[in-house]
Amino acid sequence: MPLSINDKLKSRVVGSKSTSAQSIQSITEDISSAAQANTEIVDATGEQLQRQGILQERLNSLIESMRASAAKAGTTAGAGKELYQETEALNRLLGQFSLDVVCASQEGIEKT
Repeated sequence: MPLSINDKLKSRVVGSKSTSAQSIQSITEDISSAAQANTEIVDATGEQLQRQGILQERLNSLIESMRASAAKAGTTAGAGKELYQETEALNRLLGQFSLDVVCASQEGIEKT
């Protein structure tokens, strides 16, 4: 027996409800996936910020060490310059003296 118009409409409505439910289910799954992806992004961003903080601390420590080294190098350079000046003054002072140096071998030759 052929289907009546009412039966045909009921069939379409039931089919439409099934399609709507599938669409809603699909949208729900998409939203859930997006929420999970956002959670993963938040977690990864937090880890990156933590690592960045550690790197920043290490960089600050390195910069401080470099500053200390530069200060020590300046102190060493100043001490070296002062030592050079003192050595020059000592050389000038010693240059004023004349020393008679006799070699032991020459003494031996003269005594024989």
